[in-house]
Amino acid sequence: MATQIITKNSSTAAAIPTSAVLVQGELAVNVTDKRLFTENASAAIVELGTNPSALTCAAVTITGGTVSGITDLAVADGGTGASTAANARTNLSAAASGANSDITSLTGLTTPLTVAQGGVGAATLTANNVLLGNGTGAVQVVAPSTSGNVLSSNGTTWVSSTLASSVPTVVLSARTSNTILGTADASKLIDITSGTFTQTFTAAATLGSGWFCYIRNSGTGDITLDPNASELIDGLTSYVMYTGETRLVQCTGTAFTSVVLTSFSKTYTANDTFTKPPGYQQFSALAWSGGGSGQRTNNATTVSVGGGGGGCGNFTVPAASLSATETVTIGAGGAAVTTVAGGNVGTNTTLGTLIKVYAGASAVSGGSVLGGLPTTTGVTDYEGGKAGTAPANSYWGGGASASNGSNPGGDCWYGAGAGGGLSNAAVANLPGTSVFGGNGGAALSASNGTAGSAPGGGGGATQTGTASGAGARGELRIWGTL
Repeated sequence: MATQIITKNSSTAAAIPTSAVLVQGELAVNVTDKRLFTENASAAIVELGTNPSALTCAAVTITGGTVSGITDLAVADGGTGASTAANARTNLSAAASGANSDITSLTGLTTPLTVAQGGVGAATLTANNVLLGNGTGAVQVVAPSTSGNVLSSNGTTWVSSTLASSVPTVVLSARTSNTILGTADASKLIDITSGTFTQTFTAAATLGSGWFCYIRNSGTGDITLDPNASELIDGLTSYVMYTGETRLVQCTGTAFTSVVLTSFSKTYTANDTFTKPPGYQQFSALAWSGGGSGQRTNNATTVSVGGGGGGCGNFTVPAASLSATETVTIGAGGAAVTTVAGGNVGTNTTLGTLIKVYAGASAVSGGSVLGGLPTTTGVTDYEGGKAGTAPANSYWGGGASASNGSNPGGDCWYGAGAGGGLSNAAVANLPGTSVFGGNGGAALSASNGTAGSAPGGGGGATQTGTASGAGARGELRIWGTL
């Protein structure tokens, strides 16, 4: 039978023989690991076969299978120096996956990245242009354009446009007759320079909420504001704007409101009706009664007395105390005398039932602010001057004439002056004067007496002239107080 040769062996995994158990050239096998060992001339254990500790060889081609259990191949040797993808990217300074937060530059691209890829869809961008989003399409741009332009919205996109003036402008639109107010009149100053007419409005719904304009009555007529159909302005179907008044008129979309900017001033010289305008806290007024006419004696040696001046009253009443309309009655001056008679008395001036200024109790005495006040020969305040040889001056009351015709008529501050008189020697004496009211008329012996000046001046006397001077009419001046 053949001789059986058995080498030294071990079935223990990972067991490696030592030089103590082998001699040079002697073999030992680990049957479990399938590894073959021997001892070399230096008494060192070396491994033979498929798993040497070191192997020098020519180029090796590995076909199929896998290589495992090796130490990570260094970058210098053509490897990554890592056993994981993350560490490999770190060692190679490659971009990470996911958010790519470590990418610092891209080179070599020949096609611009699209918006979907994180680009702008363009290779170049003009300096200083503004970029606008465009969905997934390439971004749009807005050029700066003209110096001073700003980026503004047109409701759809952004455009470079001229900066609107920061200073509001109000365009003046003068008129002397009605032209219906429309959308084109927004923010204008409608300046009514003359005429008396009704100013109409386009329907509030057409003008729209927020529409406004300014309306100023700088003429001498009365302007009635009258919205479309049954629409209201300040809760009224219409009302009058008197001279001097300016209003800011605003539309709510269904009606109109206004704010008074400058007050009106209205002067009445004849009977009329005052229509109370809205927007005022109170109303103030100055009112003068009519002056008396001078006397006619038809005798150059008989004293002839001038007419007394009308009184003046100053009033301030709450707006709520006045009705929507109030009757204005202007006192008439006493008529000139053409017969041999004393002068004629003037009449009272009234505004409704609230305001009344009285004419003189006689043709030669001054008018008073309140009825029943006595006349006096002393310096007067609200009472009228009383005829006497040296008639008193007055503040509010009307001046009186000298009863002997030998002294001037009474002077006044607000009340009207008395007419001049004539002495029994046919000497004319000066009429009274007034700072704010009318002056008395001059006396003339052989010619007609001179009429007093309005408001409220007394007429001058005559002796043998055809007629004495007439007393002047009264007057009412009224204005609003904000």
